[in-house]
Amino acid sequence: MNIYILNLYIFYYLYWFGLGLLSTIGLGSGIPTGLIFLIPYCLQIKELSLKCNHTNFNLIGNNKLECITYEHIKPSNNDIFIKILPTIVIWGIGTAFGEIPPYYLAKIAKANEFSSNNKILQKFYNYTIYFINHYGFITILILSCWPSCTFDMCGLAAGYCNLNIAEFLIPTTLGKALIKTPIQIYS
Repeated sequence: MNIYILNLYIFYYLYWFGLGLLSTIGLGSGIPTGLIFLIPYCLQIKELSLKCNHTNFNLIGNNKLECITYEHIKPSNNDIFIKILPTIVIWGIGTAFGEIPPYYLAKIAKANEFSSNNKILQKFYNYTIYFINHYGFITILILSCWPSCTFDMCGLAAGYCNLNIAEFLIPTTLGKALIKTPIQIYS
């Protein structure tokens, strides 16, 4: 593989990682890059796969997203999914890394106070802390698979519980990049 192609791959995956990061960073104020970029890109790949009757086309380079040959058998949804899966996973890893700010915010601040007029948030926060203290990895893994902005609460609770970054980031990455995002895109 020549250096030019290697650089294109690095840029391609950094681009998708960055879009994933932008999607979740900022305590719930991220840009919905899944809706704006990832889903339309996946649909473009599916459309091209059906047009070419295969998935043997480039995602990067001079002839990216072009049918070079045409086949007679349409690719299955699984073939198309496998073609786009590395991009989906990298985007999902970016979303996991975007969850680090609330984790560090709580870790540094060790803040355990919410306004008394928000009892539901306080209750959710207390339950989250309880489950992270008792079932850390599995709690974070399950919460990271749930498509919701309330995962910031999980990051805050994990930081408050003084989990180290690996204890937070590994299940978050597994849940977002390997479970939630592939399932959302496949369905």
